[in-house]
Amino acid sequence: KSPPQEFTDFVEASSAVPFYKSIDELEEFTNDTLCLIAGRTSDNPKFFEQCVKKGAKVIFLEKPGAPSVAKLEEMKNLADSKGVKVSWILT
Repeated sequence: KSPPQEFTDFVEASSAVPFYKSIDELEEFTNDTLCLIAGRTSDNPKFFEQCVKKGAKVIFLEKPGAPSVAKLEEMKNLADSKGVKVSWILT
Protein backbone atom coordinates (compact mmCIF):
# COMPACT_ATOMS: atom_id res chain seq x y z
CA LYS A 1 0.00 0.00 0.00
CA SER A 2 1.34 3.41 -0.93
CA PRO A 3 1.51 6.33 1.49
CA PRO A 4 -0.97 9.19 1.06
CA GLN A 5 -0.15 11.40 -1.95
CA GLU A 6 0.21 14.44 0.34
CA PHE A 7 3.03 12.69 2.20
CA THR A 8 4.76 11.66 -1.03
CA ASP A 9 4.52 15.22 -2.39
CA PHE A 10 5.93 16.64 0.87
CA VAL A 11 8.91 14.25 0.92
CA GLU A 12 9.74 14.78 -2.73
CA ALA A 13 9.55 18.57 -2.37
CA SER A 14 11.70 18.71 0.77
CA SER A 15 14.47 16.30 -0.18
CA ALA A 16 17.30 16.20 -2.67
CA VAL A 17 17.20 12.42 -2.47
CA PRO A 18 15.03 10.76 -5.12
CA PHE A 19 12.40 8.27 -4.02
CA TYR A 20 11.10 5.34 -6.04
CA LYS A 21 8.15 3.00 -5.55
CA SER A 22 10.14 0.01 -6.74
CA ILE A 23 13.73 -1.07 -7.28
CA ASP A 24 12.66 -1.94 -10.82
CA GLU A 25 12.20 1.80 -11.51
CA LEU A 26 15.92 2.42 -10.96
CA GLU A 27 18.39 2.42 -13.82
CA GLU A 28 21.30 0.00 -13.60
CA PHE A 29 23.90 1.25 -11.15
CA THR A 30 26.92 2.72 -12.95
CA ASN A 31 28.82 3.76 -9.81
CA ASP A 32 29.74 1.67 -6.80
CA THR A 33 26.40 1.41 -5.03
CA LEU A 34 25.37 0.22 -1.58
CA CYS A 35 21.85 -1.10 -1.02
CA LEU A 36 20.37 -1.16 2.47
CA ILE A 37 17.56 -3.70 2.75
CA ALA A 38 15.29 -3.37 5.77
CA GLY A 39 12.06 -4.87 4.53
CA ARG A 40 9.71 -7.62 5.54
CA THR A 41 11.54 -10.92 5.90
CA SER A 42 9.46 -12.49 3.13
CA ASP A 43 10.26 -9.60 0.73
CA ASN A 44 14.00 -9.37 1.40
CA PRO A 45 15.11 -12.11 -1.03
CA LYS A 46 13.31 -10.34 -3.89
CA PHE A 47 14.83 -6.97 -2.95
CA PHE A 48 18.24 -8.60 -2.61
CA GLU A 49 18.05 -10.17 -6.07
CA GLN A 50 16.86 -6.90 -7.62
CA CYS A 51 19.77 -4.99 -6.07
CA VAL A 52 22.27 -7.57 -7.31
CA LYS A 53 20.77 -7.46 -10.82
CA LYS A 54 20.96 -3.64 -10.84
CA GLY A 55 24.70 -3.85 -10.11
CA ALA A 56 25.02 -3.16 -6.37
CA LYS A 57 28.55 -3.68 -5.06
CA VAL A 58 27.62 -3.89 -1.35
CA ILE A 59 24.37 -4.92 0.32
CA PHE A 60 23.54 -4.35 3.98
CA LEU A 61 20.78 -6.77 4.94
CA GLU A 62 18.82 -6.35 8.16
CA LYS A 63 18.13 -9.57 10.05
CA PRO A 64 16.35 -11.81 9.58
CA GLY A 65 17.40 -11.58 5.95
CA ALA A 66 15.16 -14.33 4.59
CA PRO A 67 12.45 -16.71 5.71
CA SER A 68 14.80 -19.72 5.71
CA VAL A 69 18.44 -20.72 5.88
CA ALA A 70 18.09 -22.30 2.44
CA LYS A 71 16.96 -18.96 0.99
CA LEU A 72 19.86 -17.17 2.71
CA GLU A 73 22.25 -19.67 1.14
CA GLU A 74 20.74 -18.97 -2.30
CA MET A 75 21.19 -15.25 -1.72
CA LYS A 76 24.80 -15.75 -0.62
CA ASN A 77 25.54 -17.85 -3.70
CA LEU A 78 24.05 -15.18 -5.96
CA ALA A 79 26.11 -12.46 -4.28
CA ASP A 80 29.29 -14.53 -4.49
CA SER A 81 28.72 -15.23 -8.19
CA LYS A 82 28.47 -11.49 -8.90
CA GLY A 83 31.21 -10.32 -6.53
CA VAL A 84 28.78 -8.49 -4.24
CA LYS A 85 29.83 -7.97 -0.64
CA VAL A 86 27.09 -8.64 1.90
CA SER A 87 26.95 -7.39 5.46
CA TRP A 88 24.31 -8.38 7.98
CA ILE A 89 22.89 -5.69 10.22
CA LEU A 90 22.84 -7.27 13.66
CA THR A 91 20.70 -5.08 15.87
